[in-house]
Amino acid sequence: MPRPGLDFEYLDHASTSFPKAPNVGRAMVAALNHGNPGRSGHGSAVSAEELTSRVRRQVASDFGVPDSGAVIFTAGATMSLNLAIKGILRRGDHAITTSFEHNSVLRPLKAAERSCGCTLSIVKCADPALLPDLISRELRPSTRLVAVTHASNVTGALLPVSDIAKIAHTGDVVLLVDSAQVVGHLRFRLADLGADLVAFGAHKGLRGPPGVGVLIVANTRSVDLEPLVNGGTGLHSDELLPPLEFPSAYEAGTPNLPAIAGLEAAITFLNSSLSHEEKRTAQLLKQDAVSKLSGIKDVTLLAPDSSSPVPVFSLTIRDWKSARIAEALDHRYQLQVRGGLHCAPLMHESLGTQFCGAVRVSFGPGNTYEAVNRLLSSISELAMRGVD
Repeated sequence: MPRPGLDFEYLDHASTSFPKAPNVGRAMVAALNHGNPGRSGHGSAVSAEELTSRVRRQVASDFGVPDSGAVIFTAGATMSLNLAIKGILRRGDHAITTSFEHNSVLRPLKAAERSCGCTLSIVKCADPALLPDLISRELRPSTRLVAVTHASNVTGALLPVSDIAKIAHTGDVVLLVDSAQVVGHLRFRLADLGADLVAFGAHKGLRGPPGVGVLIVANTRSVDLEPLVNGGTGLHSDELLPPLEFPSAYEAGTPNLPAIAGLEAAITFLNSSLSHEEKRTAQLLKQDAVSKLSGIKDVTLLAPDSSSPVPVFSLTIRDWKSARIAEALDHRYQLQVRGGLHCAPLMHESLGTQFCGAVRVSFGPGNTYEAVNRLLSSISELAMRGVD
């Protein structure tokens, strides 16, 4: 049965977490009564600036970055990725990415290719282990950026980012990592990962609010990053050309202070022992589900990586449209999953599911082994009886 008080089982945490971490809403409401950070010298504005600085320091500490100014707040992971891609690439530059990417990476890269005359190579395969060698073959003297996801939002598989970093850093190449699906599930430091920039949002694995993301720059002195948006920052107001200072140059306009406060509450909870236990449970649920579903006739699991800490996997039933399967799971069995292409069309092309899509299952806090059993019985029944 669904959890007490709910008439459904939510299995779409890779899209956004549910429920949010405790105290997130309370922290957001309290932040509505702050002033505008960095804009005034009165108490309300000072308290707002203290809040943003505190969260910036916490994020920097968690990711092993010594300079909290390297933490840039954005409107979400998509905005962080756009800032990194469009802020780095110049005319004549070459960029490399992979078929594992979300459209939040692919579309800014294609847009940059069209608008600034840079060139793009897309390495296509379905096996993450092949990526380092394939990426190395694409390197050119003009290669400026390698952009890769940390984990597939379709299969949950981790990419060998540290190996890709070693290849990228054989030349003057910047490595951008999209960690949207990983942050909150796996702890890492930028130095260990080898990333020059890491982008993520608050609302997935962190269980924070939507509307706030982070771009972390490993070394602000070595990355030449142009702002995506220009405007007021509260600093150097007499200068019409924006000073390129971290992080203020990249945070023009009034920040989403309630969302930043919600991010702090989510991080605080994530760092608690209770949250770690819940995180581990989600991973074990995925492993149990993958093991049990693999024995059902006509059900295909798409390259599931049971060793990955990201509690995500996808499946198909024969050649049925995934949207129909997801609709049946929702309406008949009160199981909320996601069908379709998951904004990752090239990943589905590599997997051979570009026409029917796939059903993605992603576990999170509050899910139990009862949810796995319900999913198992529901998928078994659909495979036997059909979706009509």
